[in-house]
Amino acid sequence: MPRCEGLPSGPCPLKKNDSLVVIGKGDLMLCKSCDTERRRLFDCPVASKDESKQELVVRPAGLSLSAGKEQAPPSASAASLPDVPASTNDPADHATIEINELLSYVSFYRSRASVDCLRKVVASFYTPSEISAAKKVLLSMPGFNQSLIDCPLRAERRKSANRVVHEVEIDDIIGIMGVLDRKSLLSQVIFAAVNHERLPKYGPEELNICTIADRQVVLSNSVTSTVQSIVELRDSVSSVASIAQAIDEMRGTVQEVQCIVGELNTSVQGALAASASGSGSGRHDPVVAYPADTAKPSQLIQSVDRSRNVVLFGIPENGPSDGSWRDTVAEVLKMATGRTVGIQDAFRLGKQMTAEKRRPVLVKLQSVWDRRAVFAGSWKLSTADEMKDIFISPDLPLEARRRKTMDRLLKSFTHKGKDVSLVDGVLSVDGCVMYTLENGAVSRNHDD
Repeated sequence: MPRCEGLPSGPCPLKKNDSLVVIGKGDLMLCKSCDTERRRLFDCPVASKDESKQELVVRPAGLSLSAGKEQAPPSASAASLPDVPASTNDPADHATIEINELLSYVSFYRSRASVDCLRKVVASFYTPSEISAAKKVLLSMPGFNQSLIDCPLRAERRKSANRVVHEVEIDDIIGIMGVLDRKSLLSQVIFAAVNHERLPKYGPEELNICTIADRQVVLSNSVTSTVQSIVELRDSVSSVASIAQAIDEMRGTVQEVQCIVGELNTSVQGALAASASGSGSGRHDPVVAYPADTAKPSQLIQSVDRSRNVVLFGIPENGPSDGSWRDTVAEVLKMATGRTVGIQDAFRLGKQMTAEKRRPVLVKLQSVWDRRAVFAGSWKLSTADEMKDIFISPDLPLEARRRKTMDRLLKSFTHKGKDVSLVDGVLSVDGCVMYTLENGAVSRNHDD
């Protein structure tokens, strides 16, 4: 249900919120009581009881030009300023203040700007209803009616094929002010603005073509300076990008070295754990098969650059000598990035056992940025029916791959209810070593 918007001084005293609330005075949703009070405040002007003693009268406009709604006057009817000494002869001391934003703007700039510029500003900023209401307020001012009886500008305008009504009324307002000024009557009224939102934020002469040209020159110089600064910033950003790429490559190398060192540490700990378990047990435990010859530390620490590598799973096998799978790899990368990606090298991992088993493909790209773009758009493969079974994974070091495998086995055997233990990178199931970070899967020799 509609709610009553109340009186100018506050909310509805009766707090009406029912079907009796209708559109009332000033296009507001009002109950009958509030509508009657608003009409009494706005439509019934109260004459001053002692007008001869008042030297400055504030006369609120009967129709506010703010958003087409009427507003309450500052007081019940009029407010007067304190008396001034009788010796002052300034006509403004006895002037009536009329609150109207449009008339205030026109009266101020009437002698400070050209009529054409003033007409353009008023016509573009104020609505036709505001312009018509301002003309009616100007004609209804006390003392102006008798002076404008023979003035043709006070006639009510109607639609014509030549000009719009509100544009003619703007000329009438400017002309009427000129007539009143020549008869020394305009100084008896001071037009004031209360709602500053209904005042244009610029003067009419700011529409002058010379002013616009000067500002355009200043703006052009500012744009040129800004473009030069952007070019300098772009050059610095390109150098920063190259430095960032070098740092990424260096970070990848450091990570590889850390992984190799971790593998060495895990290998030593696994060997120590295996020897300790073999010497402390009287029975024959499963034997862990380790490589006969271990690579030299210099060979293990040698860095392998994987910063540009990706691994593709699910690429169909096309036979031992058929290389058409490379076209599939290129299409997958293009689907992920939305553009053609340069491939430095691509090859299958492992030996082909059966046609149904699809070996992964290791792809070495030409830049780290291409690798990032591939991973960022890898989700797009699920949207294509022919690529929904293809997955993209990073080329992880050996230790990282073995850790993922060990985690998967740990979860699997634990879910099956097995007795699982993981100590120093050695995974044992029911007392038997199944997997180590050093050698991966362990082959067991059963003694009869």
